[in-house]
Amino acid sequence: MTERFAWVDGLEVFALILARDAQHEELAQVMTSDTNERLPTVDSWPPNPAASKFVTGEQYGWAFALSDHLPDDALGRVARRWDVASMWFDIHANSEFRLYRAGELVRRCSVIGYSFEPSDGDPLPEEQGLFVDNAEWDQRSDGLELVARVTGTEPAETWLTAPPAAWQAKF
Repeated sequence: MTERFAWVDGLEVFALILARDAQHEELAQVMTSDTNERLPTVDSWPPNPAASKFVTGEQYGWAFALSDHLPDDALGRVARRWDVASMWFDIHANSEFRLYRAGELVRRCSVIGYSFEPSDGDPLPEEQGLFVDNAEWDQRSDGLELVARVTGTEPAETWLTAPPAAWQAKF
């Protein structure tokens, strides 16, 4: 477990997408339909399941979006436009890290059950030292560490609690 991202281990659902050289409002537009409605704030995490909310912001040349889920079609639209790193997990122990460069999937691996699930692409140098404790089946914080290493960002719990923008969308 990566201590600096231990806060993510307490969440039941989580989806993060980062797009290189994107503006967060552009990212929101590409992720969703044209029916986006900007919300003034996100009161709790995860968002109300009926509302389908997500938050966006920017750090170190990457735009980020956080939500309670990440539809494949939304991820595909973003990956066709920018280099992308993403990570998600749900309450049913499904999880995934993906890295796209120039629209191509470079790496896909499980975050929960890393050693037991199939993967695509060669392990990244940034995976070195992560997911090594086979006794620790649930390694969500290591997944977030991998995102941080690949992007050079510092994902923070404040991205959830004090985001620059909150949106409501129909995925």
